[in-house]
Amino acid sequence: MSSFEVEQLLFEAMECNMYKIPPVQNAAGHKASEWQDKMIWTGICKVIAKGNVATVKLLEADGSVFAQCPIQSGANAPKSIIPVIDSSRYFVLRIEDQGRHAHIGIGFKDRDEAFDFKVAITDHKRQETRSESQPVYTGPKQDLGLKEGAKIVVNLGGKVKAAEKKNKPTTGLAPPPSRVLPPPGAIRPPAQSVPTPTPTPTPAPVQQVQQPRPAPQQQVNLFQIGRASCRERV
Repeated sequence: MSSFEVEQLLFEAMECNMYKIPPVQNAAGHKASEWQDKMIWTGICKVIAKGNVATVKLLEADGSVFAQCPIQSGANAPKSIIPVIDSSRYFVLRIEDQGRHAHIGIGFKDRDEAFDFKVAITDHKRQETRSESQPVYTGPKQDLGLKEGAKIVVNLGGKVKAAEKKNKPTTGLAPPPSRVLPPPGAIRPPAQSVPTPTPTPTPAPVQQVQQPRPAPQQQVNLFQIGRASCRERV
């Protein structure tokens, strides 16, 4: 069976402008303000990935390719996409055609489209770096299928453990001896009587004896006693 790779659409803008740009004037980078009035084409911009390779394609309305920019990676690879230093909606592309290359400028009408374009390029480069860092197995092909007569054992948790515990042979101390009954006709020892506990007598309730109240004392009128003594003296 032949191997094939599926194309993945990473970005699409239905309106993209192409500009003819002059050579860069300084080391700072390109400025969109120097070539915004030199538009030479308008069409569709797509970013398509196929495996680890992504390409920026500028398409006509009928779907034919007008120009394309392969996104190259690596330390020694030339920069394929260069953002300008004075705007977030414009970029410089390194387009290639049959071994020849040239730099052109592109611009988007909406800032959100320009942001999505930049994010799509960044995510692809990050994914490509992650794929290159992963080791690739180059050994012989392994047969992971089941052999003839092989079985798959599925551990069902508590059920398997309970079955193993049930079938496990018992080891260790012997079971305790069972009670031996006497033969028929044998004299049985008298049954031991269990002493009946003596009930504790309940104390009788204490009756409270009411003591007689003392008779009320008569009050002595000192004034009358004084008058009586005076009469006796007279």
